[in-house]
Amino acid sequence: MNKQLIKNKLLAERQRLMNERFDLSTTTDDLADSLDLAKSDSERSFSANLKARNIEALVAVGKALSYVDTSAFGQCLSCEEEIDFARLEKNPTSIFCTECQEAAERVKSKFARHKNTGVLGE
Repeated sequence: MNKQLIKNKLLAERQRLMNERFDLSTTTDDLADSLDLAKSDSERSFSANLKARNIEALVAVGKALSYVDTSAFGQCLSCEEEIDFARLEKNPTSIFCTECQEAAERVKSKFARHKNTGVLGE
């Protein structure tokens, strides 16, 4: 596995994420009417969601960078098998192999349905 290639991708992604700016500072003085106010609220909410995702991505990149040079990097946290290099190359923050990621997503989906309906799905 070419860890240096992965490390370089992670460093570039960290820099990209750190350079993103989200303007949440619209004041009501700038708004002409209630439609503008509603649009501004919607845009601020959207920007806040983007900022939260940006922070989550920065945390994931930071974690990956902290162990990219260790023997644990590239090893699935669930089954401990090696994560396919093509998967890591595409998403260097991957912590699960494809099979374990799919299993985790199925469980997450099942519990999301349970939370929404009160009935645990298949």
